[in-house]
Amino acid sequence: MPMRQEEFALYVARVYTRTMQALTDYMRVAGISQTQLARRLGIHQGQLNHWLKKRRSPSAENLKLIAEKTGISLEKLVQDL
Repeated sequence: MPMRQEEFALYVARVYTRTMQALTDYMRVAGISQTQLARRLGIHQGQLNHWLKKRRSPSAENLKLIAEKTGISLEKLVQDL
C-alpha cells in the first residue's frame, strides 16, 4: 500500500531530523565548529547552518558527501525510522 502524502511528509521530516542530529553529534564528539565541518564538506558555512536550523534540506548527493567526509554511514544518518 503506497504512503499517503501526510505519511510521506512525516517520514521525510523524521529522516531530516535524524540526519541533522547525527551531524550535530558528530561536531560535538569531533570538537569541531560549523565552519570547520563546512570546510571539510567543501560547502559554505551558511549552507550548513541552513541545514542544521532546518531551513533547507541537503540533497541526496550532499547526504552522500556528508557520509563520505564524516565517516557517518548513510544507514546511521537515517536509522531508526
